[in-house]
Amino acid sequence: MQLAHSEDLIRELDNELIEIGRAAQNGQLTAVPGESAETANSKLASAARQVGSTLTQMVSAVSSGDRQHVGASAVEAAQSLRTFVSAVHGVCSTRKDTPVDRFIVSARSVVHDSGRVFDKVREQATSQQLNDTTKQVAVSLRQCLSCLPDTQHVERAVSQIKSFRAPEVASVVDLRGSASRLIEACSQLAVSLQAPQETAAVDVFVRSYTDFHTAVTQAIKQQQDGVQRQQCISYLETVRKEAVNVVWRTHTASMDASNASALQLLSQSTRSLTESVNAIVENVSREAPWQRECDAALRQIKSVRHILDRANLPVNNEGYYESLDSVTEQAKRLGEGMTGIARHAKNQDTHSLCESVHTAADAICGLAEGATQSAYLIGVADAKSQPGHAAIIDTSKCHRSVEIVKQICERIERREYTQQQILDDATVIAKHTSTLANLCREASERASNVNLKKQFINCAREVASSTASLITAVKQLDSSFTEKNQRECTEAARSLYTAAQQLETFVDNPDFAAVPAKISAMGEAAQKSILLSGREMLDASYEMIVTAKQLAVSPADASTWQRLADNSKIVSESIKRLVTSIREQAPGQVDLDAAIVQLQQMIQQINRASMDAFQDQLPRGVITEQRVHQQILHACQSLYDRIEPLREAAVGHSEELGHRIHEHMEAIEPLVQSSIQAASVTYDTKSLTTIFEQCKTVVEAELQMLYACRNIIGNLKARDLHVILNDSANQLRDALTEMQRNVNRMASEAGVILGVVENISRSIALTDEATSQTITGTFTDAQTRMISVLEEISRLATDMPLTPPESLGSLALRLSERYSDLATDSRLAIATLSSPNLAQKLRVAVQKLGTACIDEVKIAGQRRAHPNDQANSKIFQRILDDLSRGSQTVVERVQEVLAALHEGSRGTQACINAANTVSGIIGDLDTTIMFATAGSLNPQRDSEKFGDHREAILKTAKALVEDTKALVAGAASNQEQLAVAAQNAVRTIVNLSDAVKNGAVSLSSDNAEAQVMVIHAVRDVAAALSNLIQATKNASGRSLHDPAMGYLKEAAKVMVTNVTSLLKTVKTIEDEHQRGTRALEAAIEAIGQEISLYDSGEAPSRGGATAEDLIRSTKQLTAATARAAAAAQTLQQSDIIAAANIARQSVCDLLATTRAATLSADSADARYRTLDCGREVAVQVRSLLITLQSLIIRRDDPHARDALLEASRRIAKVVGELVSCGELLKGDSWTDPSDPTAVAENELIGAANSIEAAAVKLSQLRPRQTQKVDDSLTFDEQILAAAKSIATAVQTLVKAASAAQRELVAQGRLEAQPAFATDDYQWSEGLISAARLVAAAVHQLCEAANALVQGHSSEEKLISAAKQVASSTAHLLVACKVKSDLDSRAMQRLQSAGHAVKTATEHLVMAARSAIHEDERTLIISQRMVSGIAQVMDAQEQVLRKERELTEARGKLAALNKARYERGISPQH
Repeated sequence: MQLAHSEDLIRELDNELIEIGRAAQNGQLTAVPGESAETANSKLASAARQVGSTLTQMVSAVSSGDRQHVGASAVEAAQSLRTFVSAVHGVCSTRKDTPVDRFIVSARSVVHDSGRVFDKVREQATSQQLNDTTKQVAVSLRQCLSCLPDTQHVERAVSQIKSFRAPEVASVVDLRGSASRLIEACSQLAVSLQAPQETAAVDVFVRSYTDFHTAVTQAIKQQQDGVQRQQCISYLETVRKEAVNVVWRTHTASMDASNASALQLLSQSTRSLTESVNAIVENVSREAPWQRECDAALRQIKSVRHILDRANLPVNNEGYYESLDSVTEQAKRLGEGMTGIARHAKNQDTHSLCESVHTAADAICGLAEGATQSAYLIGVADAKSQPGHAAIIDTSKCHRSVEIVKQICERIERREYTQQQILDDATVIAKHTSTLANLCREASERASNVNLKKQFINCAREVASSTASLITAVKQLDSSFTEKNQRECTEAARSLYTAAQQLETFVDNPDFAAVPAKISAMGEAAQKSILLSGREMLDASYEMIVTAKQLAVSPADASTWQRLADNSKIVSESIKRLVTSIREQAPGQVDLDAAIVQLQQMIQQINRASMDAFQDQLPRGVITEQRVHQQILHACQSLYDRIEPLREAAVGHSEELGHRIHEHMEAIEPLVQSSIQAASVTYDTKSLTTIFEQCKTVVEAELQMLYACRNIIGNLKARDLHVILNDSANQLRDALTEMQRNVNRMASEAGVILGVVENISRSIALTDEATSQTITGTFTDAQTRMISVLEEISRLATDMPLTPPESLGSLALRLSERYSDLATDSRLAIATLSSPNLAQKLRVAVQKLGTACIDEVKIAGQRRAHPNDQANSKIFQRILDDLSRGSQTVVERVQEVLAALHEGSRGTQACINAANTVSGIIGDLDTTIMFATAGSLNPQRDSEKFGDHREAILKTAKALVEDTKALVAGAASNQEQLAVAAQNAVRTIVNLSDAVKNGAVSLSSDNAEAQVMVIHAVRDVAAALSNLIQATKNASGRSLHDPAMGYLKEAAKVMVTNVTSLLKTVKTIEDEHQRGTRALEAAIEAIGQEISLYDSGEAPSRGGATAEDLIRSTKQLTAATARAAAAAQTLQQSDIIAAANIARQSVCDLLATTRAATLSADSADARYRTLDCGREVAVQVRSLLITLQSLIIRRDDPHARDALLEASRRIAKVVGELVSCGELLKGDSWTDPSDPTAVAENELIGAANSIEAAAVKLSQLRPRQTQKVDDSLTFDEQILAAAKSIATAVQTLVKAASAAQRELVAQGRLEAQPAFATDDYQWSEGLISAARLVAAAVHQLCEAANALVQGHSSEEKLISAAKQVASSTAHLLVACKVKSDLDSRAMQRLQSAGHAVKTATEHLVMAARSAIHEDERTLIISQRMVSGIAQVMDAQEQVLRKERELTEARGKLAALNKARYERGISPQH
């Protein structure tokens, strides 16, 4: 859109410039309020750089073919042109000395030339045409800036330096003096950035340069060596170039005081100029080395003098304590240098003296830089200072590399090279273009703007592409030094020059530069002592070097030696003052102390408010509860966001500690006040208590964190203090999260959704922020968590339309919390995606989901406000419809996020699917092994042979090796290649397993062990592939040096090894003489891999296991050892194969069981001891198989058989140790299930539980319902009450018996594991039978009571059941009394329980007997004789029948008692 209207834009800006010029000439142009000549100059310089950068970005975007990027770049270019025109207006209105006509014409040329760039882009012109028009804009910008009077003066100075030639006839100039004056003028120029001082300083600098140039020229003429002469000329040209840079960069820094990159480039040019001057003096000077080294040291000291004048920019990347350590280290080096100067001067050791002077000079400059850095950090640390921020790209490093690349490219274009020189130049170019590419990559990661990310990537791509073309051309030229190849080299160099120049122009954007700090008055006051001590140190060091230089002339002069001693003393004292000043001004200490006192006062304030609130003396607030809740949430979130900056400041950036503490106090004070206000408007006592407790918890957690920060200051190497700080930070986070959750809950219960909406909005904004370095992980980790959260968000959104209105608040709160988790994880996913387009797509999808969640929450709030609005059914129905549509929208947005995730992780998802498929294949192969072991794996056709399948197996196995290579390569490539590699690997392993299974079937069941061997081989391959896929998934997207890549390489090696083993097995399976050996080799390799997997802790889990399972698994291993020993005796191939198969299987099972069993170990010692024993068993079994393999080779060797016997003994020993470990894992609480004492206790406990269940059943019974009211109703209630009492009393009795039995064991009166046929054993058996009888009797009592109240039984049966309970209870009491101490507490409880049972039984019998009464029915006797005789006969018949039934019943009872007696049971029962 901007490209289409570019002509209108250019016309509009041109007309505006014409109006500005006309108004300026007529004196009618007014300045913007607050604008001055200095700010206008600064804005113009910044706008000019921005125009060049944005136009370069647009041209680069065209070459990438990204239309969206082109459009965005065009918008930025248009905006920069408007800013430029505004800056022109500011200059014309504030600077009356500006030649308006020429200035406006130049500005219009800039606008017109920029319009041509828009035209070329719209016309899709060639790259060369676009570059030419961009260069023309750069020329117009320089002409426009040159119209300013200050710039004109600088241009004249630059022109004078560039064109200066030493006169043929001139007076002799002292080289060392002119060099010192040039360095001093350069240092003075670097600190004279205001206009009047700058003009004078530039003039002095130019005069100093001309003198130095003349002196060097005169010295060069006297040089006899042509090589040295040429080298000096080269150095002199370097000095000329650096002098021009110093002048220009000084002017640039003076025009834009906020341009931190210009100041850094100026410092770099000053340093380079000093180095070049020293190199020239070193080369052409004829003085003694002693004096020459001293002069170089003096110039070096002068060159750093200016950095101690002010400290508003960082000198390096060191923190406060790193800078303090640097100062201390440099002070030690300076002390060593001063000592060396005195010692070597005394001994007149020139070489060592020069080294000491050089060491001292470097240390002095290092001290100056360390002092400046410390002063800067201390000034910035003041709470009222405004710290700057780092640049997006390191412009100084970028400019340095670009300059070198451009110089070499120019030399190649001029063809000033030999065949060897161009090879060396190509190496240098490759090094520096690699540096540029890395700088662009880092800048792309730091930039938050997508277009900037793309542009940095495009710049890196263009530089890399041009470099590759040049390197290719140089290689061709080296092989054939022809005219054609030279032309190709020239073209490639020209292309690289253009790419480097475009990058240089693009990064020269003021938006990319670092922002210098604004030091407060208190900060500057804190800096003064450090800067003053630094300058004193420099001055004293300068005098010391001068004195040392004089020793060359008069080494025996006592006064000179005294001056050297005095100077050394002054240097030492100034260094002490410097270090003391830095230590005393340690940032953050005062702020921490003040904050701690303030927090303690806050805790007291909360306590007072809490007491007033509970005494109803807290003044009621007029603020609404909704508003105060919002204030608490805002303060909590503000404090939460500042936890990590405070932690980072305490750990490594103490200069930021004061600011971070100030931010924390600004956030926590409103939190305390808002909490007190919330309590003043809350009438709920529970909410009141919660608010005060949580607020106090937050303040206390903040106090603990500040204590941890104070302890860590000055102890940065104490890692344990770092752990304490991290813990306190986590505690503060937890306290704030809990308080936010509670306030959100109260607000959502009240129907307020504003806090929930704000939380989601904050999470949406969070997705645009760059990922913090503390957030670590891979895309796979983030994807796994995001998918889980998305599923819950979808479920919550689906449930909302169906949820009652009163529950919508809690659902909305949970939805916001889950979205907050999603936003946090999305930052990691976005940062780890390789494609910026996919990253932007995922970010947009997550943000759209957040917007949909906000809409859903708002509608839920409306639904909560209208729970059942029957008065206006249309509004009610509309809200329901909106809620359903909003829910559907959220679900759709969830699907979009999932789609973006899957698009960014096709390879990862393919690995997950592949792993599941391979897992199924392994399970299928395990089943096939079972069938083969059972001998039921038979071929369908008798004519089928293994050879028919060998070729297919070999071919598929080789294909799998290629797929393995592709899979490993896919981990380091993109997701698309990884997905294809995973799918191919799965397809191949499926074909391989089918081919091997078909081949195994063809061997027939007669060769069952051979079948098992070959299927084991392919199973090993499948297991290795599963591990490889998992390793590939974990390594995807990581760097080459990440540990996951090492695991991937190891997994690939195992995979190749297993495939090779399969191939060997397939080739030898039909050779009966080789099967055994091959089976042993495969088993040895498999056991070795199992041990490696066991050691790594990544062995697949097989569920839980107990100590008994571990002991049981050793039996299988013992059988495997015996099988191996038998095979050693027979040396039959079938026996060897069987021994190998069972050994590998038993070891695999043993290791898995060992690892599972140790998870439940009571102590770490037992766990690790068991793990070590399990590993040792596997190692010894592997050793046994190796010994068996050697025995097969040397059948007649007696030593081999002895070795086999020794290996078997070692296995028996380590298996015994493993069994002992298994016993150790059981612990003290384990008991033998077959122990009679344990059985007795279990029976008692079981009886108690059974009786408890019976009591519950009794409690559910109700008296029977009758049609009329009579006295039996009272009887039923009595019966049930008595039965319940009996059940309760018996339950207590059984529990008391169990306690008595445990007491006997504890006293030693009863063995814990009694032997069979002993008294203790018989007593335990009696106790068991007694407990069982008690439980059975109580159940009979329940049944009788149930039948009685239902009218299906009689009172007599209930009485009999009650007596049975009493009898069995008495038996249990007698059994316990035999062994127990009658005075013990347990026996007393037992007797009390028995008495309760007896009492309850008597009550039941009495209640039942009271219901048995005489029959009150009237007997009517017939008066007739016949009828009377009939009545008598009927009565006699009934008596005889009843007597016979009674006799039969007594006989039956006697038979039952006799049978029970014969089985050892008391007849009374």
